[in-house]
Amino acid sequence: MATPKSRNRPWRAIISLALAVAAAAASHVAGIALAVTTQAAASRTNTLVSLGVGHLITIGASITFLVFALISTFAFAGWARDTLTHFIGAAYGAIVRYVMILTGISLVVLVALSMLGFRIEQLVVGGAVTGVLLTIAAQQSLSNLFAGVMLQFAHPFRVGDQVRVRSGSSRERSRAR
Repeated sequence: MATPKSRNRPWRAIISLALAVAAAAASHVAGIALAVTTQAAASRTNTLVSLGVGHLITIGASITFLVFALISTFAFAGWARDTLTHFIGAAYGAIVRYVMILTGISLVVLVALSMLGFRIEQLVVGGAVTGVLLTIAAQQSLSNLFAGVMLQFAHPFRVGDQVRVRSGSSRERSRAR
């Protein structure tokens, strides 16, 4: 569990994010994409370094970006969970952390692949189609999840309140009387 001071100061996340951005900038300024294979094409892309050195810079900067961006993702997600736990509870704070980690990992991997020179358009379209299909398949479960989240935020009843639960449709209840 984080101490109160560390909860309000996510320095590890901020510093690792700054280092990840610096690595991405280094790859953009001095790196050469791996798809570039001739010195003539490399000189059109980047006149600062040769082809081999540009590839090494790109690979090193991409690995550095990947490591520091993942550290930043996990640190920000943990900080958000610790901060939100006081407002929405531990269970929902853990859900927020999990969603932030999944989203962060996806973005970091896509950016790292893009830095290496891979075309990510097909991956993004494929992921979007897969997401739509999974959402349609899990529609009922997602509906229940969001209804639970809304109940958590709305607080329509509290511990100790009397609650009457009815099951079945109104037509079945009128027949039972």
